[in-house]
Amino acid sequence: TLTWSYRNTGDYNQDGIVNISDITPLAVHFNESADETNEWIDGNGDSIINIQDITPLAANFMTECARYAIEQSETEDGVFSEVGTVDFASSTGSKRKVFSPMLTLTPLRWLRVVPVDSSNAFGPASNIVWVPEPGQPPTWHIVVVDSAGSVGQYPSLEVVNGKPAISYWDSANDSLKYVRATVADGSEWEIPIVLDTGGGRFTSLEVVADNPAVGYYDKTNGDLKFVRALDSNGSSWGTPAIADARGTVGEYASLAVVNQNPAISYYDLDGFDLRFVRATDSLGNDWGPSVLVDSEGLVGGWSCLSVVGGTPAIAYWDRTDAAVNFVRAGDENGDTWCAPTAVAILNSSSVYTTISLEVVHSAPTVVFWDTATNALRVARSSSPSGESWSEPIQLDPDGGAGLYPSLAIIDRLPSVAYWSEANSELRFVQALVTDASSWGPPQAVECLQGGAMFISLKEVGDHPAIAYYDSANGDLKFAIYY
Repeated sequence: TLTWSYRNTGDYNQDGIVNISDITPLAVHFNESADETNEWIDGNGDSIINIQDITPLAANFMTECARYAIEQSETEDGVFSEVGTVDFASSTGSKRKVFSPMLTLTPLRWLRVVPVDSSNAFGPASNIVWVPEPGQPPTWHIVVVDSAGSVGQYPSLEVVNGKPAISYWDSANDSLKYVRATVADGSEWEIPIVLDTGGGRFTSLEVVADNPAVGYYDKTNGDLKFVRALDSNGSSWGTPAIADARGTVGEYASLAVVNQNPAISYYDLDGFDLRFVRATDSLGNDWGPSVLVDSEGLVGGWSCLSVVGGTPAIAYWDRTDAAVNFVRAGDENGDTWCAPTAVAILNSSSVYTTISLEVVHSAPTVVFWDTATNALRVARSSSPSGESWSEPIQLDPDGGAGLYPSLAIIDRLPSVAYWSEANSELRFVQALVTDASSWGPPQAVECLQGGAMFISLKEVGDHPAIAYYDSANGDLKFAIYY
């Protein structure tokens, strides 16, 4: 069975064509927060259904999908040929429409679907997915991406132009590196590129204005930096820009696109504060003034930046109060910030915890290592504002599990990769439901005597994929499940 979701931006009533009839569902759900019951009406993807969603409707007016062509190829970059067709009327579901046809295929590896309108004009193809040989049980496939010395700390995994890519720190040469796979399943990789020789810790990789970009901490100069590629693959890169150089700043850098411009949350080592800075242009060539987000005590470690309900938000560690905190901006650019809310009080004297933030059905969700009980836990807010939070749920029944957690949405389900110290295992666990209220059993990815550190989880071709540092061997590794 091949399954995909219907996506035709502006077709808010999901009848196969963007037209004037799509104004009605926009009016019915006006000013609602986007969730699983209405998220396809949020045309501009800012988590709020409002007047701004008229623009994508107008931009795609009369775009139609009458059927889907299913195509396959022997290689990822090969010629795709049609092997089946699915009429639009065969879609199912009371929420976003879904297609799940049964297929009989020759043992070929790569599939994609292409929308076709009533005049038989083909639209843009979907992402390409790798299909295992029939009868082959799924398993974790692990690749050593870089082993030239001690390399791979602070990895950040992202899908760049259809293929996995990683930014990371080369500690042997104190440099920032970037590497991209040559195939979509990450089984083969290009030669790594050095982006900066002045440092490169706490890397955060995102796609900014169609090209990969990295926010990071230059420890040599004590600066927060940003660098963006000159092409969509990351084959060549521009000159690093200084985003903040007020003193010693930039640890726990977290990069996101905020209202079309790159922005970074980070830790101020001089003031022990949480800060935020946003570029004044979409390419990140120039940066605005740094904004003080929280200065009450020792705050800002493990900052995670995301956009929640159209405004930037940050989860971070409050060492003074031993709390996992969440704070949301008062405007879409992050010029002002609301008072922080405690997600969980850990009652621990630990110097730090480790935290990951993701938006689950429009509500911020935080995964963290509870240092008081040595357990992996998740908490989800009841609204996009993050003002109230659920009681944290323990995700792994084993003690000593939960360090370096990374939260991502995999096949529509919240998922976490993390390190289990008690079992010396890199582990993965996935929710059983989309609201993260119930979780399945953990599974081992790799047993490592030295430890898997600085873990980064992403969805790659509908599969869970993990970039991590193998501290025993000093290698950067990549694991993908299929």
